[in-house]
Amino acid sequence: MTEARPLSDWVAISAQNRWQGVIFAGEDDARIVPLVRPEDNKVVLNAQWSVQSKGSLITQKLKYHKGGAEMNIWMSEKGLSAPVEEDGVVFVEAEGAWVAIRVSDGGFTWKDGSYTVKAEDGSTRKTPPGRIMALKGEYAPVILEVMAKSDLDSFDTFKAKVKGCEMSMDGAILRYTTIYSDLLTFDTSFEKTPTINGKPVNYAPKKVFESPFLNADYNSGIVTISKGKRKRVLEF
Repeated sequence: MTEARPLSDWVAISAQNRWQGVIFAGEDDARIVPLVRPEDNKVVLNAQWSVQSKGSLITQKLKYHKGGAEMNIWMSEKGLSAPVEEDGVVFVEAEGAWVAIRVSDGGFTWKDGSYTVKAEDGSTRKTPPGRIMALKGEYAPVILEVMAKSDLDSFDTFKAKVKGCEMSMDGAILRYTTIYSDLLTFDTSFEKTPTINGKPVNYAPKKVFESPFLNADYNSGIVTISKGKRKRVLEF
């Protein structure tokens, strides 16, 4: 997570396309990615900002971007079920997880997510087969909810849980209670730091990596990689 800063605050390498989203077990390239499409289909700078807690993400296109077109949610065809819309929420099923996508305002249109990009040298590259939710509102926040199937008994239970999540606007502040019962606030005017259960996001945490697999304190030079009983410590 990063602050909503003007482009001039960043070195270009830190403002380039930033990947965020979900990669699922199962088929190769099974993923869902909220992103601002580059106007040239190559590069956009300082495109979006977000707040995340557990499997819940709110993200929004930044007004400080350079080279950004519409805000999209790209989803692969491989490894994901066909999306289903219920009560304004899009639901998708992966091998080991359920997903819900909600556009806070303005709705969206469906587009083909497979296209070809041409480079200056004449070469081309194609995106994998996929679908795109193209937002009608340029700066409408997107809410992405993901939960492991092992956490609930059925897809219907997950859907009911998502539909029960409260969402409201207090001026420019989006207030949303996630499927994990965390209260997120997100300032759609970019002025205030997002909060998680009343606490502002800490943009300078002690840990530079903190996850079930990768952990390291900032500037320590020691990185611990672990999974199950396997563990490796790297010292730089």
